[in-house]
Amino acid sequence: MTNSSTPLDRLIKAQSTPAVILPTYPAQYLQTAMAHRLIRRTDVQKMIGLSRSTIYTRLDKNSPHFDPSFPKPIKLGAMSVAWVESEIQEWIEARIKNRVTT
Repeated sequence: MTNSSTPLDRLIKAQSTPAVILPTYPAQYLQTAMAHRLIRRTDVQKMIGLSRSTIYTRLDKNSPHFDPSFPKPIKLGAMSVAWVESEIQEWIEARIKNRVTT
């Protein structure tokens, strides 16, 4: 036995299936989720314009270029980390406010 439905039959059947109901979340939940968005190192590099090695130098307490205000990464697994996006943005804003104008 073969399937003898036409494209029109399939379209009518697809339109008659019930729509998927997505859950709604309170605005506070969405704001919290957005505030705690994790981004990977490549995204941090793009945001701040520093290389991978410079980022890790800023995090190294033994480095002369150590920056205690630089956001610390969050460990995601054995060999992966991410940064909180809002912390990176706050660090950028602090750098802008503290820049020296000549």
